[in-house]
Amino acid sequence: MNNAQTTPPFRREAGVREASMRELLMDCLRIGPAPTRSREAFVALFALVVVGVLLVVMQPEVMVTAVVIAGSVSYLTIRWIVGTRRWGRR
Repeated sequence: MNNAQTTPPFRREAGVREASMRELLMDCLRIGPAPTRSREAFVALFALVVVGVLLVVMQPEVMVTAVVIAGSVSYLTIRWIVGTRRWGRR
């Protein structure tokens, strides 16, 4: 009698608390959305902090600052929308 499972067991993706620092860093560097909503929220906050620090250090003109902020928010919004479609399937 064969008692082996034919389908792999369901494995839930690790959230922010369970993910290792390497996994969170990879989520930040990945172009597409993170595997879970909480990890994507971490990526968005991290990215906004990094952009904010860079803008404070570089002190560009107001128009450049506005374009950088608008581009960052647009990119993160698109990531969130694409991720929302993926998170619903899991």
